[in-house]
Amino acid sequence: MRLFELNTSPLAVSLVSATNQLKSDIDAGKEKPDWTLDELLQYYQDSGIVLDRTDLYDAIKQFPMKKYIKNIQGQKVVFKGQDDYQQMPDNKKQDVVAQMAKDAMK
Repeated sequence: MRLFELNTSPLAVSLVSATNQLKSDIDAGKEKPDWTLDELLQYYQDSGIVLDRTDLYDAIKQFPMKKYIKNIQGQKVVFKGQDDYQQMPDNKKQDVVAQMAKDAMK
């Protein structure tokens, strides 16, 4: 049985909830925008969600996870809307990081 065959399983609900929170924090500048696959898997593990790479690859192809994670390219996780950040000029990226640091100090 695959992870998302039962959309109401507690694991699927926890995974979507944790991903939604992370994506919201990234969008708000509370979390860094660039995540590696290993960092994301550790984030899930810290949230009590144990996944392996294969489970995550399968999950992001299906609704609702595909609303949050666009793709995994090697070790790099690409969240929805992150392309905009990647195409920003370097000075604008520095402003985003500075704002994240400022928010973290609150």
